[in-house]
Amino acid sequence: MFTMETLQNALEVRNLSVSFHTEDGLIRAVRRVSFDIPQGKTLAILGESGCGKTVTALALLGLVDFPGEVTGGKAIFQPSQGTDKTPVDLLNLALDGEAIRRIRGSGISMIFQDPGASLTPVYTIGEQIIETLMLHQAVGRKAARQLAILALESVGIPSPHLRVDSYPHQLSGGMCQRAMIAMAICCRPRLLIADEPTTALDVTIQAQVLELLRTLQSETGTSILLITHDLGVVAEMADDVTVMYLGSVVEKGSLESVLGNPQHPYTLGLIASLPNPEIPRQSHLPTIRGMVPDFAMAPPGCPFRNRCDEEMPICENEPRLMRTGPAHEVACWLFDEDVKKNQSECGIEQSVRSHPCG
Repeated sequence: MFTMETLQNALEVRNLSVSFHTEDGLIRAVRRVSFDIPQGKTLAILGESGCGKTVTALALLGLVDFPGEVTGGKAIFQPSQGTDKTPVDLLNLALDGEAIRRIRGSGISMIFQDPGASLTPVYTIGEQIIETLMLHQAVGRKAARQLAILALESVGIPSPHLRVDSYPHQLSGGMCQRAMIAMAICCRPRLLIADEPTTALDVTIQAQVLELLRTLQSETGTSILLITHDLGVVAEMADDVTVMYLGSVVEKGSLESVLGNPQHPYTLGLIASLPNPEIPRQSHLPTIRGMVPDFAMAPPGCPFRNRCDEEMPICENEPRLMRTGPAHEVACWLFDEDVKKNQSECGIEQSVRSHPCG
């Protein structure tokens, strides 16, 4: 059983940046993203579709396709198996080298958002799980097949001894998703990246999968990077939360601090848009005005400024992450000490004009 005494960071990401070279110019899809994932803990990256969550995860495993490239940063991964436990910078590994191949599937596994595009159609799901087990666990084919059946059973696939010989096209979308989860967890990785792991599942199977991930975590100390836009899943699974918008981190902290005391206007908007049983049925749900802009049309300065009701002239300058509590940081000029001081003394309009960046 994993114990808190052995706690350490499984992954430390610093200033990760990813860009895409397009006909419209250089697209900065991920901009100086930093976070830590302690051993045995879950970090949720939260945000709308198109904010850079999945690209961040793919960059860690060297899976960003051309014309994309990692343009900066470090991702220090701490292995836990084998004789060599030296920390390694994932972003410095050759994309087709032996080192990254050893890490993928064993040290770090990923549950992809689209199971149809992630499972090989010409091999049975059993063969794909067996191959992973034989590569990383040094077991024979017969033992690997039994382990594959147990893995399928653990994610709620009925008649796993029969389904192990099924091809992906013979399974429903939900079953394919569960098969991919079984493949991801069969080697008990040090870090599990789960990209919208419950999107294609009904609520009963969703609860079963989340419980499975919690069990895996408690038994092995697996760390989880959870990518989602579902605040309910975040509240149920996460220890820490990083909120991204248009490739940037706008708020980060513990689950209690971010969901219990949201501070960035974007985070406030996400939480306010949740259905509330106390609101009369005929009332409209609160929404964030506008839409996430295309990266090529991203505004200068604060990425959220063109949708923000608190926009000020100083927002033309990009804010840094500012500490607002022991486990809470926000990238918003409203929390800059000079801005707050001038607001209280002179009012917002005067504070913006007098600020050196205004």
